[in-house]
Amino acid sequence: MPIDPASDCKTARIYENVTTQQNASLRWLIAELVATFNVSTGEIYRHPQVSYKNPTEASTAVW
Repeated sequence: MPIDPASDCKTARIYENVTTQQNASLRWLIAELVATFNVSTGEIYRHPQVSYKNPTEASTAVW
């Protein structure tokens, strides 16, 4: 989420760091994707890597 929630995400410059709880949920989700669809973690990307997004979005996500 942008630091300024009223700002447009395409114009927001910096996103907040991912929380510990968000990272825990992300690790669970990634594990489920890997197990269910038999994909490697190397095939899972952050939004900014595959589409037009602010480069800071999900930059602190860890899985």
